[in-house]
Amino acid sequence: MHPALSRWLSLALGHTVTLMQIGYLADHQEFIPTVAHWHHREWAYLRPGDSIEARTARLRECCGHHEIPTVIIAFTGGTLLGSAMLIAHDMDTRMELSPWLAGVFVAPERRCLGIGAALVRRVIDEGTALGVRRLYLYTPSTEQFYSRLGWLLVEHTRYRALRQHPAKTATTEPNRILSPSFNSTSVIKTPLTCVPFVESKSFSR
Repeated sequence: MHPALSRWLSLALGHTVTLMQIGYLADHQEFIPTVAHWHHREWAYLRPGDSIEARTARLRECCGHHEIPTVIIAFTGGTLLGSAMLIAHDMDTRMELSPWLAGVFVAPERRCLGIGAALVRRVIDEGTALGVRRLYLYTPSTEQFYSRLGWLLVEHTRYRALRQHPAKTATTEPNRILSPSFNSTSVIKTPLTCVPFVESKSFSR
C-alpha cells in the first residue's frame, strides 16, 4: 500500500480486536484539540509561557498532506489513540539537520500495543515518499524504544536539559539525537559528541 494512504491495523483492546486507522490529522481536524492538550501536558515545560491556544494554532499550520510539515494520527472510530509529526526542524541548535520526527505520543491507556511503532513507521514512510534519506529525532528518555525500531544514535547533547517537567524527577540526563537507517548506505556514522546546554526561546514541538 502506498505510504500516503491510510492503513488499517488490527489492535487488541482487552479481549476484543478492533481496527486502527492511521491517517492525516488534516483529514480529521476534530482531533486537533485533543492532540494539542496531549502535547501541551507532555511538553509544555519546553516552552514556558506557551498556551493551549498557541499550540492548537501551530498544529493547524502543520496539518499537511504528503508534505513537510504534516501530522499523522492513529485512531479507531471516534477515539484518538496517538500522534506523530514530520517537521522541518525540532532543535534550534541543530538547524543543519532536517527533517525531524517529533510529537510522538500515545494515549497512556493505549500504550504497549504497537501504536507508537506504527506511527513512527508511517512517518518514515512519509519521509521516504518525499525523497528523505535521513530523518532525525531527539528524546530525553526513550532511546531504547527507537533503537528497537532501527534508529541509530548520532550524538548525546544537552538541550534544555535544565528545564524539567514538574511531574518528573529532575535529571541531567542528556537528550539523544537519533536517525533511522533507511538502507545500508545511509547509516549515520557521526561519532558521539557532547555539547553544552544552550538556552533558547523557539521550539517546534
